[in-house]
Amino acid sequence: MFNKKYLALIIVLLLTQVFSSFALAADNSIYYNIENTIFPSGIIYSDVSYTNDYYYTQKIYKDFDSDGIYEAAVISYDTFGYQHLEIYKVLGQKMIRVFSGKGNSIRVSNNSFSITNVEYDGRYFYETYTYQWGNGKFLRTGYAKTYIKDGYIDYEKPIEEEPIKIIKDARALAVNSLLRARMDGNYDLAIKYISKTYSKEINSKDLKSIIPYGKVTAVDIFESSRGDWVVAVIKDSWGRDRVFKFVPIEEKDKYGNFKVEQIVEIPRAN
Repeated sequence: MFNKKYLALIIVLLLTQVFSSFALAADNSIYYNIENTIFPSGIIYSDVSYTNDYYYTQKIYKDFDSDGIYEAAVISYDTFGYQHLEIYKVLGQKMIRVFSGKGNSIRVSNNSFSITNVEYDGRYFYETYTYQWGNGKFLRTGYAKTYIKDGYIDYEKPIEEEPIKIIKDARALAVNSLLRARMDGNYDLAIKYISKTYSKEINSKDLKSIIPYGKVTAVDIFESSRGDWVVAVIKDSWGRDRVFKFVPIEEKDKYGNFKVEQIVEIPRAN
């Protein structure tokens, strides 16, 4: 239940139809332009525009501090496989940022969130920190370290085994560009990142059925004796995590030095 002060604010905004807009700057000089609208339900909606290499942005509303007012959590996904989290708190008619961080994976629950990164100590592992609100700020309340199985990506259920080396390079960027164009619905641009040979088998509209619409949660290079390939994890509109293999080949043009020669969905490990 919202407190009286917040309800009064909603009524005033609804009657006067006042809309406020402002710019918030992140520590890494990324600027968000957020236009706020108060809906009858009292939920704050933030329409975020950005200038960095982000291909998807998600807005989540949670009452992390249990004061009866929603905080706005903005998760942005960049083309290098990282997720950026900004949390904004409502104070009167203003919003202030109360948390900023990034990682390979971010999970938000009812009153907490976790940030996972891939680290190395002779073996690659997932390092996860959990945060909850306390004493006027977000505090670290949990820690987990889990080693990664070779060739297997799952931030929710990682398996302890020796991993391979994770690399970011032009091949991953080519796949990121393809996925970004597909998620934007720009299939004519997406086909530009398909090789000449593969484009004879599929057209731009085929990409809509081959690659599901959703949120890309990971893109990485995997090395094998039979050749390197790029793996992408996509959370589809049904909330399922689906893994795809992209086979890159060197083919240069104005769109980059690599193109995708094959796209295959890989069944998830049980």
